[in-house]
Amino acid sequence: MRKHIIQIVLVITGSIAFLSDGAWAGLSALYGGVISLVNTWLIARHIAQQKLKPGANAGQSFRMLLASVAIRMTVVVVLLVIGFWLLKLTPLALIAGFVIGQLGFLLDRGFSGN
Repeated sequence: MRKHIIQIVLVITGSIAFLSDGAWAGLSALYGGVISLVNTWLIARHIAQQKLKPGANAGQSFRMLLASVAIRMTVVVVLLVIGFWLLKLTPLALIAGFVIGQLGFLLDRGFSGN
């Protein structure tokens, strides 16, 4: 998790910024950021699985990539739906927290050279 410090800092900062709209908005932003962190964890998991199969041919690698994308998108959509409809979180704050987390992921990747 140390590798994703920028992402975590941005999620926390974004959540604190949304606290000015109330605790519920701050919690919504934090939930959106957690969704982004879950997505990052799933990406790291997929990369680790790919490294365990260095002899995989192009077809196997492509199928692993498709499975990873399908799993990640399903998890993200399910978590967003839970946040919107089940938990009744603030939509703008939730999406902003998710976007801020994704921005942190991109910045982490950029600064790490990966």
